[in-house]
Amino acid sequence: GALSETFRRFAREFGGSHAQTHGTSPEAAEHYARLHQQIVADGLPHHEAQFREYFANRSYERFSDLLQLLDEERRMISERIKPLNQILGEVAFEHGSLLRLEVESSIPVEAAAFRKDLKNALQDAYTTKDEGTLASSYQALEALVSALSDPGLSAWRSTVLDVRQHVLISCNEHKPNGEVETGLEPGTLSGGEGQRFTSFIMGAALAYQLGFATAGFTSFGTVMIDEAFIQANSEYAAAGIRALQEFGFHLVLAAPEDKID
Repeated sequence: GALSETFRRFAREFGGSHAQTHGTSPEAAEHYARLHQQIVADGLPHHEAQFREYFANRSYERFSDLLQLLDEERRMISERIKPLNQILGEVAFEHGSLLRLEVESSIPVEAAAFRKDLKNALQDAYTTKDEGTLASSYQALEALVSALSDPGLSAWRSTVLDVRQHVLISCNEHKPNGEVETGLEPGTLSGGEGQRFTSFIMGAALAYQLGFATAGFTSFGTVMIDEAFIQANSEYAAAGIRALQEFGFHLVLAAPEDKID
C-alpha cells in the first residue's frame, strides 16, 4: 500500500540499509516512526535548511568567480598583446611595413558547453527553493566538479579552463600603401624574411611569457641563440637582432666564425 511505497521511496533516496534490516512492509512502521523521531531530535531538518542556503549562496559565489576569472583572463591576453604591438609598431618589418598581432575569441565547443552547463546549474540553484530542482542542480555541479578532478579527463579540463585555447592569435603585415597581408607564417616567407619574422614572434612570445613590469616590459632578460641568423643576410640579421633588443632582451648569439662580421 501507500505506507510500503513510502518506505521503499525512502530506501531509494537514502540507502537501503533500513529496508534490508526491517523491510518495507507496514509491520516496519514502528521502526520508521522511531527513525523519524531521531532525525527530528538530531535537528536534521534545520541542518538541511542551512545546507540548502549554503549551497545556493556559496556555490553561486564560488562558481561565478570561476566564470568571471575565465572571462577576465581571456581579456587579459588581449591587454598583454597591446604593448607588444606598440613595440612592433616601432620596428619596420620589411620595406616600411609593420607587423601587428590580432586576437580573436575562439572558444572550443567543449569550453562553451561547460560554461553553459555551469551557468544553468548555478541559475537553478540560486533562484529556486524547490527541493527537486535544488537536488538536480547539486547533482549537475557535482558531475562537473568530478569531471574536473578526473585524471582521465585532463585533456578536457585543459580545454575548458586554459583560456589560451580560447583565443586565436594571428599576425598581419601592414604595408605602407595600406595593404594588409593576413595570417603571416614562416613557411609563407623567404628564408631571410622567415627568419626575421621568427625573431619578431619569438621576442613577442618571450615577452608575453615573462610578463611585464609596471612601466611596460621586463627590465632584463638574457636570450641565448645557437647558430643565430646564419641563413639571413646582414640586413635581415641586424633587423632580427634589433627586434629582440627592442623587447628588452640581452642577446648571447652563437654562430660559426665565417658568419661573424
